[in-house]
Amino acid sequence: MLAQKLDAFAVGATLSFLGVPVLLPAAIIGVVTFLLCLFGLHFGRAAQRHFEGSLQAVAGVILILIGLRILLQHALFA
Repeated sequence: MLAQKLDAFAVGATLSFLGVPVLLPAAIIGVVTFLLCLFGLHFGRAAQRHFEGSLQAVAGVILILIGLRILLQHALFA
């Protein structure tokens, strides 16, 4: 959550330094975010129908894989 706020701050500061009007980029970012959320919702519903009862197990495996990736990145490349 903090990373999102820092990203938003960086984008706002950059746009103000460049003298770019903020309304158009903000509208584009809002529309893209909305469309990606809508896509995720439809993808989740389709996955729920396909996997039915095992969707929680799939989510757990994905989280474990993400954790392993982060662990390996820090262990091997630190």
